[in-house]
Amino acid sequence: MSRLRARFFGLAAVVLAATVMLSPATALATPTPSPVAPSSEVEAASLPIGAYGLLDNSYTGRCLSVHGPTARVGSQAFQHDCVGYSDQFWRLDRNVADNTYRITNYHTGLCLAVQGGNFRNGAPAYLYTCDYSYSDQKWRMMGPYTSEGRQYWYLQNYNTGLCLSVQGANNINGAPAFQHGCAGHQDQRWF
Repeated sequence: MSRLRARFFGLAAVVLAATVMLSPATALATPTPSPVAPSSEVEAASLPIGAYGLLDNSYTGRCLSVHGPTARVGSQAFQHDCVGYSDQFWRLDRNVADNTYRITNYHTGLCLAVQGGNFRNGAPAYLYTCDYSYSDQKWRMMGPYTSEGRQYWYLQNYNTGLCLSVQGANNINGAPAFQHGCAGHQDQRWF
């Protein structure tokens, strides 16, 4: 079971428990629904395509994040413990015309881009006003690949051809997200 589905069912359990605590008579009278099996499309892709979800880095186990209340155009993305704050939720929307994806942050409504369309390794990933005409906001999903029973993808910037990475494959909270040559490094794997 992917982390995203596990978190979804975990969240559903918390909501159900809160319902029972708030209205025990109603909750006891209503049969508990069993979890619905995910569709094959959702089963095949654990990345948040068309719905908001977490983007976990497979190497560090941390999630792509932005600085919640202070995030705005120009804020750099970074990794942080996956705690489920709204600034850690992202949605991938597909552009069928060129088979690219726009990655939108739930908290800000802004899109993930490469700063200034910069072509160099190490250029930061940051937030910018969503506009599909900007090629530095378009991402290709390369994969899925499987390792140790888990599926992951490389997110390659359409404009630069470089992949979303964690700077220095660093395992600490706050390590910046940036682009780097797609070399199959573990810090470039997202699920």
